[in-house]
Amino acid sequence: MRPVDAPSRSAGFGRTSRCLARAALFLATVCFCGSVRGGDAEAATLPLTLRVRETAGIARVAEPVTTGIPFPRADSLVSTAGLAMFDGSTEMPTQFKVMARWGGDSANAAKPIKWLKITWFATVGANAVKTYALKTGGSAPGANLASLSGGVITVNTGVLRATFDERHPKVFDDVRWDTLGVFGTGTRVIHPDSVGGSIVEISGTQYSQSADSLPITKETDGRFEIEENGALMCVVRIEGRHRATPTGAKSLGYVTRVFFYKNKSYLRVAHANYNGQLVASFQSSFSDTADDVVSQNCWYNFGLTLAGSVGYTLGKEHGATPLSGTFTAGAQSYINADNCDTTTSLQYTYVDNGGSPVAAAQRAEGWGDVRGTDRGVFICDRWFWQRYEKRLTLTQHPAIRLDLQRSRTFREATGLGDELVLWFHRPDITQRQMTDMAFGFAKSPLYAYASSAHYLGTGAFEPLSAQSGLAYPNCGSNTTCLMQYDLDSNDS
Repeated sequence: MRPVDAPSRSAGFGRTSRCLARAALFLATVCFCGSVRGGDAEAATLPLTLRVRETAGIARVAEPVTTGIPFPRADSLVSTAGLAMFDGSTEMPTQFKVMARWGGDSANAAKPIKWLKITWFATVGANAVKTYALKTGGSAPGANLASLSGGVITVNTGVLRATFDERHPKVFDDVRWDTLGVFGTGTRVIHPDSVGGSIVEISGTQYSQSADSLPITKETDGRFEIEENGALMCVVRIEGRHRATPTGAKSLGYVTRVFFYKNKSYLRVAHANYNGQLVASFQSSFSDTADDVVSQNCWYNFGLTLAGSVGYTLGKEHGATPLSGTFTAGAQSYINADNCDTTTSLQYTYVDNGGSPVAAAQRAEGWGDVRGTDRGVFICDRWFWQRYEKRLTLTQHPAIRLDLQRSRTFREATGLGDELVLWFHRPDITQRQMTDMAFGFAKSPLYAYASSAHYLGTGAFEPLSAQSGLAYPNCGSNTTCLMQYDLDSNDS
């Protein structure tokens, strides 16, 4: 089925399962009491069963899940007041965002809801399926997580407090971790002089997020906003151009979204660089390179505040024993997903605590942890080996540097994105906790979906004709069958 005016999926909410990935192409979901229906007490499709399938083999406890669900025009569902997800008879705190309405703008509350973005925290066993029900009878939402005042966005999840300043719009201006939620002296983890946020290097010149001397909102291509704000999740969006110091010359554009969750000490960063420098006429072939931008490197650098000696753990390939130890003075450890042309020649190179480089013919997964005697910071790149060449570096300073794009040519109107997870934690977490975070939330975030009959019956999709020459397992050329099989019949 082809979505009709369906919203695009937000970064961070996809599945690793092949079948769910195919189904997501059909659904194009959004990588969000009193009467909810005009006239009637409850929409005809409610209660609606949603399933959450765990495919990474890791039990999840109260983990964020976001999905997009369409509703038929005939339901006349105009408000989310009183709606909530339920686990049996237990109400789950739920956040909603209307993404599209039938016959009007999403802000037009008189029009029926067409696409609804839903966020809640799900608990599901390893390789299991958990069902939840969307229905009426829910409570009013709590306070929003984010606020904007004087050009500064402040996010308070309860255990994390992060600030973003439009005068130097990097990620981040300041991050504090405190399980008591006080955020006083000694709770800062990422400090304000953490160099530049996102940085790109082009022809030997460095351009950064933070080099603009004007507030980003004064720029024609700049955005600094709380894109979504609720009691369970908020999204901070920063959009602009990397600039050089002191000239202010512009280079690659960027779009950064940071996702925060209530009472969670982890967050997700979705970052994309793009070439918006249209110098010549729009090129139609590889022969015109006037508008190309050749980037030698792009990276994030996070300067950390940790007490005492600095320990580290650096993951290698999936299932391998990671590098681990205590840094010697001035040392670093890194893993590099090497630039290889075929899947049969994938390899990585690593350096352990300042030692000599070692190569391995494996897929580097790109996760690591730096910790002091008081706290630690975990990082994981979602697509490390898949989008080579990359490097993750942990240092004794202490600091974390993630090189996202090395030796990349950006043709005009093209870009490249990635996701990373940061987790702020106690210093005594185990290796098992690290790998569960890496291969669970960071690389395989949970995804929820309804039955194929629900999607097909909403009218939010146009039917797809049979595709000649294609033969899908169990469905042949019938693309509607493919959607039904993926959502209803098959787990692989």
